Amino acid sequence: RPATASGEPAAGPVVSWWARLDEVEADEVEGLQPFGFMGSSVGEGIAELRRGVGGLMVAAERAAERVPLGAQVLGSLVNRSLATVPVPLVGIESVGARRTFPWRLSARILGEGPTLEGEISWPSDAELPAPLRRSVPLVSPIRFVADEAAGTWSLRGALRQPVAVQSEGKVPEEEEVDSEFQLESGGLLRTELIDGSLPGQRVARDVCLEYTSTDLWRQWLDDLHAIALFTDLASQALGIARETAIRSRMGHSGPSLELCCSLVLCCPFRLRWRLPALVQGGEDEVFEVVLQDPQLATPSTGSASGPRRAERTLPCTFQWIAPRPKFLLSSDLSCLLCDTFDVADALRKIVTSVELVRLAEDLVQRDRTWSVLGLGASSLSLGFKEADTVLGVELEVHGPGQIKCCCSSQKGSRGDPRMIVLPNFQAFIRFLARRAALEIGGKVEAPSGSHEEVPTLTFRPGTLSSYLNALWDFIRSYHVLWGTYLLTTTRESDHSRRPRLRPPLVKDVADQSRVAWAVLEWPPLPALSGAGCALELQSRPRRGRAGTLDVLEPPHKRARSGPGLSEGVSVPDLLLAWYSEPPLAVEYEVVLSRDPREELTALRVRKSGAALVIEVIDEPIRAELSRRNPDAFTVEGDEIVEVNGVRGNAQHLYEELRKRSSLKMRWRRRVEAERAERVLSMFEDFFKRELADVQSVRVSSVQPVLSLLAAPVLWMCEEVAQLLLPLHGVTTTWEPLVGAFELGSLGVPIAAPGSDGEPEERWQFQFAIVPLGSGVPLSAAHQVTCRASVPCGAGTASAIAQRRRPAGWDRLLINGSELAHWVVDTLPEASAARRSLAEAQAPFLLLTLLRPLLEALGEAGTAPEHPVTLALPEHLKERRATLSGAAAGAVVAPDVGAEDQGEDDLSSWEGEEDDDDV
Repeated sequence: RPATASGEPAAGPVVSWWARLDEVEADEVEGLQPFGFMGSSVGEGIAELRRGVGGLMVAAERAAERVPLGAQVLGSLVNRSLATVPVPLVGIESVGARRTFPWRLSARILGEGPTLEGEISWPSDAELPAPLRRSVPLVSPIRFVADEAAGTWSLRGALRQPVAVQSEGKVPEEEEVDSEFQLESGGLLRTELIDGSLPGQRVARDVCLEYTSTDLWRQWLDDLHAIALFTDLASQALGIARETAIRSRMGHSGPSLELCCSLVLCCPFRLRWRLPALVQGGEDEVFEVVLQDPQLATPSTGSASGPRRAERTLPCTFQWIAPRPKFLLSSDLSCLLCDTFDVADALRKIVTSVELVRLAEDLVQRDRTWSVLGLGASSLSLGFKEADTVLGVELEVHGPGQIKCCCSSQKGSRGDPRMIVLPNFQAFIRFLARRAALEIGGKVEAPSGSHEEVPTLTFRPGTLSSYLNALWDFIRSYHVLWGTYLLTTTRESDHSRRPRLRPPLVKDVADQSRVAWAVLEWPPLPALSGAGCALELQSRPRRGRAGTLDVLEPPHKRARSGPGLSEGVSVPDLLLAWYSEPPLAVEYEVVLSRDPREELTALRVRKSGAALVIEVIDEPIRAELSRRNPDAFTVEGDEIVEVNGVRGNAQHLYEELRKRSSLKMRWRRRVEAERAERVLSMFEDFFKRELADVQSVRVSSVQPVLSLLAAPVLWMCEEVAQLLLPLHGVTTTWEPLVGAFELGSLGVPIAAPGSDGEPEERWQFQFAIVPLGSGVPLSAAHQVTCRASVPCGAGTASAIAQRRRPAGWDRLLINGSELAHWVVDTLPEASAARRSLAEAQAPFLLLTLLRPLLEALGEAGTAPEHPVTLALPEHLKERRATLSGAAAGAVVAPDVGAEDQGEDDLSSWEGEEDDDDV
């Protein structure tokens, strides 16, 4: 041993180590020789010591193999460790006081086998301490037999608490009761049935444990502990069954939850219960407690001396039979039962948690994006994971019909750093709890002032699914909002166009007809006349048959809707609702001078309500308007809403317009607002269809469509909206892949030729289209790419340039080829679609070309296999190049110029067909 803290060995005589086995000479066993471990350093000496002790252990195992089985059994019975006795063995008698009580062991040799017989006895069971009575299930004496020739040995005795055998409350037939049971140690447990103290009663009293030399027979004491525990559990189970029968005969239903379970089988090796289904039409729960089951034992790593025990082997375990062979909390319930020895408590846990567990298991089996983990005998954790983000909750049963809910990401010790905090989670659980209290007719408590308190959901058994389904929808829907927000803000370089995800402050929501739990809202969209839109996670009450509910109703109109609840109380529906604020018609000032004696024929108007609608603007008056109003771009369809301060009546406006020579007017561009309304109606139709089933909504089907709102000009919004499902009036045989929509800027703004240096920005819209219902993957779909340059200045000149520039795409590519080249190379000369597309010239409009283009794709057949190419903005190309480097399968194409580029003009990256890669 080191003499000092520095680790230097002491200069003493202790430089060797000896091993000795009783009655075995060291020179008779190879490897049992002394060795030294004095090295030049402490580390070297420890290494020599390890090698030497390892060799001694191997030699000791060889020596132990020489010891007869009977001697090993005697040593195990005395010390529960290896002990040797003189050989040949003629007789032994030992008296000890182990575990503070007197015991006697006697043994003798019979025959030439030889066979060892003996017994362990003690004066009386009354002298046994309580812990020992629980550990040793047999009464004195315990007999043992070891057969050297057969290599077997056995223990026999009578149970202190005989197990009454019954099935469904009746005595089963002899052949219906198993008389043997295989233990996890490899031993075989046998029982014999005898008549009990009551008429017609059969009990299992005498038991026999049989082992072979190859079994883990040194676990015999653990097997006795398991039998002791099982007999105690059987006694408790029979007592509960008798109490249930007495209450049933007396017509009383006690409050004890364990009485809900009926004992259907009690035998020496298993206890089986049946729990009636909580929901009408459901299946009963059938489960049992069995002794150590080798099929449930955790395998452990073997060694040179054979297999070793697992770190912890439970003496008794829960197993499920129906409605399915697995139960999420069975292992935790088994640990609870073996730690507390309380059957009633375990049955209470099962009765109160079975509904929650089955609902969680059904959810995970139905939707693989969910995962579930047991946290104890009455609690579990559920997580929704998609696109490497996790939303999770922990649910804990606190009593009959009571569950506490907590957001996993708000628990720092257990939370995953990728987990997202659920907004208004506690308010939502209190909302469900309030609805549940109304349903069961209980007292509706006012919401607590502390938002840190974990809310409790109290419900009537059998109705939990309606509340948990609302919770699942809440988590799933918020993940859609979060994923859409994350992807949109990552891909959008302009901060002013990024959406905002905000959780409204929700307190007491019991009396409100609708509740907004989270809102993803976009800033006013300039291309859509300043219209606003949002995606909202909301709950709404279920209406009666005569009631209807418009989910597209914007927030400023919701106060007009009453509660509209049907009779009774029901759980509100969770949904993702799209709504939009109406676009604002832009007003601008126009100044004009005229001779009042001349008729104003060059500017023809039509009276409409409180405005004058401009129908015709002749060129002379248009030139005068442009000269006097350089910041205005007047077009037919605009409305005159004010003339020299007069507004509100079309007739008064018309009279003021005719008699005055100096006109100071306010014009309103209503045409663009109406076009914006039509575009928004297309988005509303799409989302009304897409968001109808909240359980099937995914980020991959929502975010690409919402990204189209980033279109910089109105005509581009109209173009991309043409591709939203359903394609009414265009085709019934083709459909675009919504998840493949890509709209974005391709690079730094450039100066447009002939525009006095006004900068323009290149935009690209890319989509994939396949035959309807064909299931064609993205890699085999037809790829259509549209490109255009858009004035991007912030001044009035840029706005006028946008209006004067003809609407349409500068370039149209099909499967990477220019439209003209693709038509010539792909379509036959006699094709009608070829003639229509060959005449098309830039600027291209999908509004007119989509129908002939789809007809041409039908004639062209299946698209050639190609890698998925998605255009990325400049800032994302740089980010991806930095992250990916030279990784295989991630190629970032170099940037190209703005003009005179061929087919390689697409800035693209190649990758797998996966939403997560995007």
